[in-house]
Amino acid sequence: MNSNTSTNWKNVNNWHWLEKNCFPWAKEYFQNAFQTKLDVNGTQVSLSLKEVSGDVDVNQRKGKIITLYDLKFVLNCEISDVKTQIEVPEFNSIDETYENCQIVIETSVKSEHSKVIEDAIRKILLKFTQELITTHVNDLVIPSGRMVLPDVKAAENQKFIDKKTMISEEDDKCNTMKSEENDKSNVAVSNIDLETEFQCPAADLFDCFTNAQRIAAWTRSPAEFTLKNESAFKLFNGNIMGKLLSFEHNKSITLQWRLKTWPVNHFSVATLNILPGSDSTVLKLHQKNVPRSELETTKKNWQSYYFDSIKRTFGYGAFV
Repeated sequence: MNSNTSTNWKNVNNWHWLEKNCFPWAKEYFQNAFQTKLDVNGTQVSLSLKEVSGDVDVNQRKGKIITLYDLKFVLNCEISDVKTQIEVPEFNSIDETYENCQIVIETSVKSEHSKVIEDAIRKILLKFTQELITTHVNDLVIPSGRMVLPDVKAAENQKFIDKKTMISEEDDKCNTMKSEENDKSNVAVSNIDLETEFQCPAADLFDCFTNAQRIAAWTRSPAEFTLKNESAFKLFNGNIMGKLLSFEHNKSITLQWRLKTWPVNHFSVATLNILPGSDSTVLKLHQKNVPRSELETTKKNWQSYYFDSIKRTFGYGAFV
């Protein structure tokens, strides 16, 4: 097995999480891919990679391939002996269609040149995910016929959060108005206790709730989360927010947690207890101070948008 490949758990029948660091390969890949020359109406344009930084991983769980990457590029650009630089501040696996992938070209470059250069860069970036999978999938030791690959072509029509998102825009506006009106009123509260089982080690489950890159994978949206006490977090495009109150590695996480539409400045406290077993891990959630009017909605959201989504994304067991 490749030295960059590691397992975190006994991996019988490829059931558990397997991960390979592919950044060294990606660096060489982009050095070659960006070494290109363009002809723009008779003007010669040369591109080359100056530097790249970030992370690139290929993972497999239960025969399912998952790519996770977040990169930043600086390119050298030469137009008729005039040298300049181009930046790509963020290129990541969250933005599957790369609609939000910004390509920064200096204003001194003519617009006709800028358009051709940008199109050429995007074509290179669009090929990356498939090349990444094709090159490294065999290193993850997946039996023939059991592999589930990401549908790269389908990504063009995919949105990060669909119409069944946690909060519709119409409800958001309505509930925000109600929240402002009720800000100073007493809020009737209740508690939530949920329990579910994941077919993965405790360390992997802890990572799913605390690693921003993995959170982004199962929420299908950018995530802000730092594993540091008192650090703020935002999930689902800001629909869920709060801060990390405390944690114990691979055992527990306590969050100050609120839904965007709750009364202003009203927070609950959610504690996730992670209990490892012989071949699975049990997660127990205790959440206190949940607005009573939001109790059932919050329960469903934990089940659908947290637990089931994690299981679906990483293959960690059956979901409701």
